Amino acid sequence: MNLRSILGPGEQAPGFDLAGADGERHVLSRALRHGPVLLTFFQLDCQACQGSFLAWDAAAEAYAGDRFQLWAVSLDAERDGAQFWEKSGVSVPVLFDDGRSVEAYRLVSTPTHVLVGTDGEVVASYDAFDRASWNTMLARVAADLGVAPIELGPEAGDFRPGCTIHH
Repeated sequence: MNLRSILGPGEQAPGFDLAGADGERHVLSRALRHGPVLLTFFQLDCQACQGSFLAWDAAAEAYAGDRFQLWAVSLDAERDGAQFWEKSGVSVPVLFDDGRSVEAYRLVSTPTHVLVGTDGEVVASYDAFDRASWNTMLARVAADLGVAPIELGPEAGDFRPGCTIHH
């Protein structure tokens, strides 16, 4: 197993119980009882992340509910993640990493997207921002939910390299 690659399809996603900027606790195992969860790990100083926030928000607004969750997990200091959430106006819950995500999910860069199925296994994952991969991941969510898929168009760009994780 290559320890320098993110968790891939079929691997068990590590559970967590993280505080969110919304004041709630976000427990992965509890959310998975209702539907899949898309985890998006980010750093505030990552240009690819900054260019992706609106896409994450659009997906959350289109699909989130009792049967699907999209959580943005900030790898920054809790204070910084909370300020981002308050100022940005995004509807995506911003969670505060407890210091274990980088190792547990084998993160090497941000943004990293991990779609976790109700069985706790990774359904799909990729890092950086890739419009085709994002659209494929969202199409899978839409099919599972039985709703029409949303899609990023060419104006979103095709690929933005991610940023190396820093501590």
